Amino acid sequence: MKNALLILTLFSTLLIAQNASVYTRYALGDYAPYFSAKNVVLGDASALADNEHVGSSNPAAWSAVNLTRVEGGFMLTQSLQEEGNLSAKHFGAKFLGIRFAVPFQRDYGVVFALFLEPVTVIDYDVQKRYINEQFDNYNLHYKGSGGISKIGFGLTYRFPFGLAIGSTFDYYSGNSYYSSTIDFNDFSQYKDATFKLNQAYRGLGFTPGIITNDFAELFDLGKISSLTFSASVRFIARVHIDTAMTIHSKYDEITTPGSSYIAEIPNTYTFGMKLELNKTVMFLADYSLAKWSEFQKDAVREANVNDRFKFTLGIEYLDKLHKQRTFWQKVPLRLGFSYEKLQYTVEGKNIYALVGSFGFGLPMNEADRVDFAVSFGKRGPTDGTLVQEKFVSFGVSLSFGEQWFVRRGYK
Repeated sequence: MKNALLILTLFSTLLIAQNASVYTRYALGDYAPYFSAKNVVLGDASALADNEHVGSSNPAAWSAVNLTRVEGGFMLTQSLQEEGNLSAKHFGAKFLGIRFAVPFQRDYGVVFALFLEPVTVIDYDVQKRYINEQFDNYNLHYKGSGGISKIGFGLTYRFPFGLAIGSTFDYYSGNSYYSSTIDFNDFSQYKDATFKLNQAYRGLGFTPGIITNDFAELFDLGKISSLTFSASVRFIARVHIDTAMTIHSKYDEITTPGSSYIAEIPNTYTFGMKLELNKTVMFLADYSLAKWSEFQKDAVREANVNDRFKFTLGIEYLDKLHKQRTFWQKVPLRLGFSYEKLQYTVEGKNIYALVGSFGFGLPMNEADRVDFAVSFGKRGPTDGTLVQEKFVSFGVSLSFGEQWFVRRGYK
C-alpha cells in the first residue's frame, strides 16, 4: 500500500508529544487529543459510522469502513499561560496516532484494525523565583515529560438488522520523567539540589463499543434522515508502575533502589448520538465520564484529582442529496464546541475547559481525504489565583484508502 509508507514517514517524527500545560504534573497527565482533525472539531463522534475515516474511539464505528485504510494526524498548539502579572508562551506538536483498518467482509462489517496512539500526555516546565530573608533568595524549577501510549488491534461486526459492535484489545506502555530543582544564588550558604523521579508503565485493557440501528430506517421520522446512538467503555486493567528516584546535590548523589506498585486507573464511559436532517446537516453529541476520584496508586487514593466529564457538540454541513456535485460541494464544513471538567483539583478548586473549533475536509480523490481543524479555548480559573491557559491549535490528518480482498463476482 503505497500511501501507508507516506503517512508513516510524515508522522514518525512526532511520536513524542509536547503539551506545555502546568496541570499535567498531576495524576497521569492530560488525556491525549482526539485521533483525527475531523474529531477535533466534531468531538468523539462515537455514533458516526464513517466509511471514509477510522477516527472514532468507538470501535463499532469502524464497521462502516469499506476500503483498506490508513490514517494519522498531528496538531500544532500555541498556548499562553497567565498567573497574576506573570505570563509565558509555549509552542508544541502533538502526535494524534496512526490506525490501519482492513475490511474482510463488507456485508457484515467485519473489519480488523491495528493502531498506535497516545493516551495521556505529561509536559510542563515551571520556574518561580522566591525572595526569602531566612533562606536567601532561590529559584524553584519543576519539569515533567512523557506519558502513556497504547498499541493494539480491534475487530468489528455488523448484524444483518443493522446493530454494530466492536472491541479493541490494548497494550499500554510509556515513561514519565519528573524533576524538582532548588537553585540558590552564588553567595548563599545553601547549595543547589535536584530530585528526579522516573516512572515506567505497562498494562492491558480493552474497549468494547456498540452503535444502534438507524432509527430513521425503521420509523418515519420526517426530515430526520438518520438517527443513531452509541456507547463504549475503555477498560484498563491494573497498570504496573516501576519507579526510580535520584537526589543530587553538590556533596552527594543518592539513587534509591527501584520499586514497583499498581495503579488503579478509572474506566472511561462514552455515550453518543448522531442526528442528520435532510441528508445535509448532521449533529453529533457525546458525553464522557471517568471517575478519577477513585484513582489509586498502591491502594492509596491520589490527591489533587476529581471526577472528569466532557460534553461535545459538533455540526457538519454536506449536501448528500445531489450525486453530480462540484469539488467545493463535496467539501464538508464543520463546527464544534466542548465543555470539560478536568480531573485535576488544585488548592481545592476544580479546573474547567471551554473550547470552540471549526474545520473542513478536502477529498483528494474518491478514496483519500485530508482534514483540517482549528481550535481555540481556555482552561483554569479567571480570578488570577491559579494558572489560566489560553491556546490555539491547528490540526491535520490524512486518510488513505485502497481496495483489497475483492472476491470474484463481487460489486
